[in-house]
Amino acid sequence: MGGFTSSFSKDWENYFVDLKKTGTNNFYQILGPFIVGIRLSEIGSLNSYRPSLVIIGLWEDLKQNIGSFSRQGFMFEDFGYSIGVRQLSVKNENHADEWSRVAKIVDKEKKISFGRDVSVGEFLDCFDFWTNIEDPKKERHSFHAKVLTYKLKLAVYLDDIDFQERILGQILQEKEGWDLEVFELGFGPFETWFNALKKISVQDVRNKIETNKRNKNFSKLQNFKMLL
Repeated sequence: MGGFTSSFSKDWENYFVDLKKTGTNNFYQILGPFIVGIRLSEIGSLNSYRPSLVIIGLWEDLKQNIGSFSRQGFMFEDFGYSIGVRQLSVKNENHADEWSRVAKIVDKEKKISFGRDVSVGEFLDCFDFWTNIEDPKKERHSFHAKVLTYKLKLAVYLDDIDFQERILGQILQEKEGWDLEVFELGFGPFETWFNALKKISVQDVRNKIETNKRNKNFSKLQNFKMLL
């Protein structure tokens, strides 16, 4: 049976024309402070591949190849989100017959438009939809802490004080349901982590975003605004 080939990527690249190919199997654009797009994850044991929606904060310390994910399905890495859309996959041997059907489903279900400016409300609707998908294997405190950190940094980027205060308040509410001993293994003492979040500055976030936009992997991506 044949493996994943460059022609498979080319078909997806031609379908999602507003996204630019980055690396081997990544198709991205920049939307405000985020990289968003589609990634094709090879599943060698099943001789197939799976499309994922990717949302990555440009304030992260991005590696050269941000597509080097280690797990499939809904996952959160330190650099962003990748969501297996309904766990759809395509057998390599069936690519010619199956890929366009799967691509249409992904296009319909991604919950965010590519190739245009998007409002903050539209983006948050998409983000909430995907991050509300429950995975029983997730550690609740770890998952929610990272989701809320993403929202807080978006609020800082927008310089929206009310939005920031809402997220900080939500973190304090969520904290009541977290196992803080386990939380500390990944984040350190809660108060230290929380106080660091409160000190994040607009300038620091925006400077990091602009630096990452100049990264050779992302400088050629189409750039769209996040509208208030």
